[in-house]
Amino acid sequence: MIALTLMVFGCKKAQELISNVKNKLIEGYWADMNGLVVEFKNNEGKVVEYGTSRLRNHTNLFNKNTSIYIKNISRTSANSWTADITVGVYVNNDCVGLKYEKTSIEMVDSNGTENLKFSNADFNSLIFGKKPLSYVPPVIISACDTSSKVYQNQDNILAIKDIVNSVYNNIEVRSFYSKPLYGSGCNYVFKTYNTEYPKGTVGAAETEITFGDRPTANKAYKVVNMKNEYYRLESGEVGIKYLNNYYSVGLEGEQLFVTADGGKIRMKADTLEVKNLTYKSKISIDLSGY
Repeated sequence: MIALTLMVFGCKKAQELISNVKNKLIEGYWADMNGLVVEFKNNEGKVVEYGTSRLRNHTNLFNKNTSIYIKNISRTSANSWTADITVGVYVNNDCVGLKYEKTSIEMVDSNGTENLKFSNADFNSLIFGKKPLSYVPPVIISACDTSSKVYQNQDNILAIKDIVNSVYNNIEVRSFYSKPLYGSGCNYVFKTYNTEYPKGTVGAAETEITFGDRPTANKAYKVVNMKNEYYRLESGEVGIKYLNNYYSVGLEGEQLFVTADGGKIRMKADTLEVKNLTYKSKISIDLSGY
């Protein structure tokens, strides 16, 4: 009887192992070609990194910390599923909202690498590759230290290039952590002010340079569109707000170069485009702060 019981128990375990091999497991971290990383768990998937995905342009509609990217995942065969996936709602090619649409998901092997293929997706996210087991998603700091430091240096330059060129010196730089309007985590902000002019005037050249986190190493940061940015930026991103109503556009290839030494941070960029509802301007930056 004991031998028979062990035999039945052993066969059951073997069948479970065979079933697990046959039925591919979707749980884990997957990334598309633009670095959009989604964690699949239970019957849904949430974004943990935007990468350069176009979805990052709609953070006023989608919060990666709370919004569900894929939901209602249901297995249809050993290596396929159905689900509801986030797609854009477009008017005249402009994304004005988000909705869920049905999609099928198939797991395929390509040169020994597992990939998920979607029949319906948006934001150039039709194929996701499995992230290695060593992958660790970025840690988001939820508590923001809003105390600020002031660093003033006459070598700082903020150049406004439009119809005429204006160069402002003696720029005061105030740095602090900022809590985004929505979502978790903190942005690190450098707020500048030209002490030679009253605040609120054009000459004051008030500018906010916002990073996803505090720069600590030499790095080139990607300039993003800050017009509708309400969430925490990514660690490699920077956004600029000038004169309270001009925002960085985030043209392709625009970068802000940062050097960090002994806690001192220097930011430099030749020409960055900013605009408001009516006008465009170009600014150059050479600032230091802590």
